[in-house]
Amino acid sequence: MPYWPSVSYLANLANAKLLLLENCEHFVKSSNRNRCWIAGANGSLLLSIPIAGGRSHKQLYSEVRVDDTKPWRRQHWQSIKSAYGKSPFFEFYEAELEAMYSSSSKQLWEFNLSLLNWLLKKLDIQPDIHPTKVFAPVEHQNDFRLYVPWQLAKLPPYYQCFSEKNGFQSDMAGLDLLFNLGPMASRQYLARLAV
Repeated sequence: MPYWPSVSYLANLANAKLLLLENCEHFVKSSNRNRCWIAGANGSLLLSIPIAGGRSHKQLYSEVRVDDTKPWRRQHWQSIKSAYGKSPFFEFYEAELEAMYSSSSKQLWEFNLSLLNWLLKKLDIQPDIHPTKVFAPVEHQNDFRLYVPWQLAKLPPYYQCFSEKNGFQSDMAGLDLLFNLGPMASRQYLARLAV
């Protein structure tokens, strides 16, 4: 489960009835589990949540703790505000998002799950979500756990705040879509990608 799922990740969920979230895998460094891209004033900006104990230790993703000795929550919130503060729909979600970044979630899994549930609710994407109870082996290429370093997909452009300066920034965090298009147009965009 990613930190702020990308637009392409959400497109794969647009018509899904069931979402199995792998709860029994080891944390994979350099993955979307603690990283996401947003479209800022100077182009794409990578947000990365620091992990307690460093990146090289092996533990279950569900046990990974965020490192709150660093001010990442404030920095990420400020980056999101700077990137999307003038977008058409940001003001409708600002207070809720600020509260989520002020939360005391210590587990990365727990924090990401709250963000995913919030975003899916706003986009009216309603799969049944179930964490796995045992590790589910990778069986086909449509497995979205993304064990390799993830790449941004090329998607059809939509309105973005800084596109006149930076061009279209493809496959940003789903927040980009929601803040720039609003929930209804975002849902329609995702449904077109999912076909």
